[in-house]
Amino acid sequence: MNFDLSTHDTRVADLERQLNKASRRNDERLVCDLYVEIGDERRRVGDLPAALSYYRRGAELAERLQLHENASFAHRAIAEILVEPSIQENAKALQHGKKYLEAANKSGSVHIIQLAYHVLGWLHLQISLNSDVKKETFLEKVFLKLRSECWVCQ
Repeated sequence: MNFDLSTHDTRVADLERQLNKASRRNDERLVCDLYVEIGDERRRVGDLPAALSYYRRGAELAERLQLHENASFAHRAIAEILVEPSIQENAKALQHGKKYLEAANKSGSVHIIQLAYHVLGWLHLQISLNSDVKKETFLEKVFLKLRSECWVCQ
């Protein structure tokens, strides 16, 4: 990956200045957006602990403010990071995957709901790839789970 770290540092510093201003103005919606955006920047350079911290703050605030799209973005990112082979907090990843789906459903956005099901399936696959479980058995389990959840939604 060809990435200019100084550009990243400048971008994060700018976002953190915006975050401080938004906090002083009590603009919670903007604060929520900025938590997720800073999380994205931290994740982009591989600083997963910092990314998780920002995403978690964003998810908590989004849920309190009932900003369902923001909550869905934050929970998705948290789930994807937690299932990373270097982290493998699989149970927590699945919890955030389910929170992602809940927030997506509350958002009413068909695109976000559809993507949430895709990500849930991917999480299960990633957990399987990270483990010694036979892939066929696990994929069957994922398929049945997603099929039953889709049936419930209809």
